[in-house]
Amino acid sequence: MSKKTFKPFDEFIKETGWSFTVFAKKLGVSYDTVYAWRVHPEELTLSKIKKIAEVTNKSFKEVNALFSEVYL
Repeated sequence: MSKKTFKPFDEFIKETGWSFTVFAKKLGVSYDTVYAWRVHPEELTLSKIKKIAEVTNKSFKEVNALFSEVYL
């Protein structure tokens, strides 16, 4: 049984048009790392959120807003 993932992040990744594997490669991390972030988004650091913004050509503010409910 797979663990529950953070749906807003899953949808964000899907909207890039990339698979989770391609998303991981573009970030320079493993698929397992991306999966861990999907299950435990609270483990994402600000520097990783910044990197996600850079590779997806989104603003830091937009990407960081995805995780606002995680940090409440």
